[in-house]
Amino acid sequence: MEENWSEFLPKANEIKINLIWNINENWLFKKYQFTEKILDFGSSINSQAYKKTIKDKGNYYGYETDKNAIKWLKQNKYYINFWKTEKTFNTIIANNVFEHINEKQRKEVIKQAHKILKPNGKLIITNVHVLNLSLLTHWQDSTHNKIPPSPRIITHYCNINGFKTKTYLHDLSTNPADIILNLLLKKYPQQRMTIEATKINGNEKHEKNINSL
Repeated sequence: MEENWSEFLPKANEIKINLIWNINENWLFKKYQFTEKILDFGSSINSQAYKKTIKDKGNYYGYETDKNAIKWLKQNKYYINFWKTEKTFNTIIANNVFEHINEKQRKEVIKQAHKILKPNGKLIITNVHVLNLSLLTHWQDSTHNKIPPSPRIITHYCNINGFKTKTYLHDLSTNPADIILNLLLKKYPQQRMTIEATKINGNEKHEKNINSL
């Protein structure tokens, strides 16, 4: 069913964004421990989620559509078909994926993630935050051929599909001029967005959003 945007957008715009004022310290992978069953949606041997899971001694699984990545995943017995698996996971991470897929695909990923997460499991969606001057460089990557996701829109999709959420903007530029110019233009200076979506149990009241850190 398509969203009624006259109702959807006001609710999305109410979502609180938590601002993290770190400077390129890889905040995301310091915040989370990948010690359980992790599914990396958009995997490769160079994946940060892969390296983090191995370091934390978790159980790593990955999904990709690239032939070389699939070959590597299968050789190491990591491969999972995200859309058909009957396994369940503690955490699913989509790192730098949503800027490569369209709005319909983003919604389908969120719905499928809810199906295969364990109770209280987390879906972590993270990518470049382009609602600032980063938009100028976003299109320089030829694979960035989709309209970049809005953190509030993606968060609200999670909220209405059985998750409770926290939304973060983090990782400031190391260039002070970038920070100052974004602030002068009343833009968020943070370069990355992360949505932490926790699966709601069937007997738990569906809360729209969690506003505290």
